[in-house]
Amino acid sequence: MVYEHRNYLPSIGICLLLGVGFASLLDRLPAPRRVPALLALCAVFALLLGLRGNTWSDDLTLSRTNLARHPESVRSNYFYGNALLRQYRLRNELGLTEAEARASLAVGRHYMELMHQRDPADLGALVMLYYLDSLFFPELGAQTDWLSALHAALPGRVLKASDRNALQVLAECMGDGKVRHAGRGSGAAVCRVGALLAHPHGP
Repeated sequence: MVYEHRNYLPSIGICLLLGVGFASLLDRLPAPRRVPALLALCAVFALLLGLRGNTWSDDLTLSRTNLARHPESVRSNYFYGNALLRQYRLRNELGLTEAEARASLAVGRHYMELMHQRDPADLGALVMLYYLDSLFFPELGAQTDWLSALHAALPGRVLKASDRNALQVLAECMGDGKVRHAGRGSGAAVCRVGALLAHPHGP
């Protein structure tokens, strides 16, 4: 995902310099040409604003744009996959057909797996793949024991905020009975999840 707010403050100086430059350029123009030049400049800024506004129009468009610009980014893959999964969850409100909804679900899972391939230790990807395969793609879940992979990624780990959120989702799903507990090392993984939630900075 983009973090444009980090660029706002440093960009103030650049914007001021551009403003001074444009003002200086307008002062050098003959008076009859100043208004057309100013209108042309406003038209360019309006076009750029419209394009950027369209990008930010919804989560799916924004995340797809960021993924196109940063295809190797773990975060970009995650947010695009998450936007697709959100679209699946809101399929009734959005009026999606069953085929469109299933496509969003399958493509969302695909990007979660791409995220995992780029960062195998990322807990968010492991939890989402475990959750999705348990509920929707059992044939894929039978090929990879995501819970054991999650268990292997936990020892000695100091949790980030995103890790803690992922484990909370997993714990809630297990508590609700939404996902299966079967799998190699599943009992130890569940216990480890609980311990980390209680002590996020490790033993």
